[in-house]
Amino acid sequence: MSAESAPAKNGIARNLPAAGNFIQWQGRKVKLVLERGIWRARSLTKHLTCDIVTRPSPSPHMTHTSLSSAGFQKQIFIRNPLLALMTILSLASAASSADIPDSKGIYFGVFGGVGSLDEVSMDQVGTVITPHPFPDINVDGRGSADSVVAPIAGVQFGYEFKKLDISTSGWSIGMAAEVEGLYLTAEPEGVLDIDPYFLGTQYVSLPLNVGAILVNAVFNIRTPFSEAVTLYGGVGAGYGAVFVGGSNSTNPSEPGINHFNSEPDASSGGLALQAKIGVRAKMSSNWSVFTEFRHIFIGSTDFTFGETDYPGQHLPTTKWNVDLGEQNYNLWVAGLSYHF
Repeated sequence: MSAESAPAKNGIARNLPAAGNFIQWQGRKVKLVLERGIWRARSLTKHLTCDIVTRPSPSPHMTHTSLSSAGFQKQIFIRNPLLALMTILSLASAASSADIPDSKGIYFGVFGGVGSLDEVSMDQVGTVITPHPFPDINVDGRGSADSVVAPIAGVQFGYEFKKLDISTSGWSIGMAAEVEGLYLTAEPEGVLDIDPYFLGTQYVSLPLNVGAILVNAVFNIRTPFSEAVTLYGGVGAGYGAVFVGGSNSTNPSEPGINHFNSEPDASSGGLALQAKIGVRAKMSSNWSVFTEFRHIFIGSTDFTFGETDYPGQHLPTTKWNVDLGEQNYNLWVAGLSYHF
């Protein structure tokens, strides 16, 4: 039914658009509905219903309008019904902004989760020192470690810039600059084939503790479906420090021997990169929760462990060098952030 043919009192509906029409107002799509003599302007992206009421008002030439939303109510009287509609839509926009303010500005967050470290290559190189006149034995073990569980925890500190509307239908994009500190743990266990082959197979366990600092660029997308929910994705680069504590290198032919026993701890570092994608939901004007998937890359690292020192049980050796290949972590994360 069009506005011209709709029932009206005191000419209320005379200048309104047709019932059932969609109109755009400040980037929001609004539907006009005529229900039992009451014009309702309904936002499709907000829980708002704005009414132009056609019941008698204090003046026969005035239109009684009302707007209500969570914690926001307004009643006004306006002579022109079209101006009443425009005023309602303006108030709806103001109420919306009051309910869920723009999240631009400084924020701080904490997060944690779990995932896995993918299969990673591992090499062990050293020399067994034999008595004269026998030649020393150069040992070269090469292999890999299967995927293992990897927990993660971290903090983030960033600044979110004002979002930019990219359409009249409620889509907007934004960007944030962010610094994150991450802590990861994993314990890959490598199975290495040794050259010379008569030495058999070496089993190497490396308990990893990874600390990384990354600088991120985060891109936010707000949809017309909810201003409380933001989709985002980001990339980052930085440095990852890798610490190994209590490593173990054993061979079934030499039970009870840890070939790194004189110094089982070592450290190294390398390039750290990450990519993440997630969703953030506002709980209040300051607090948000988020969940995301992220992939973290740590470049190849080299460690030097102590020589094998078992007098009377094992021939002496040089220090052992272990090359751990590129580490790739796939992680599911949840967190809490506070926007100042």
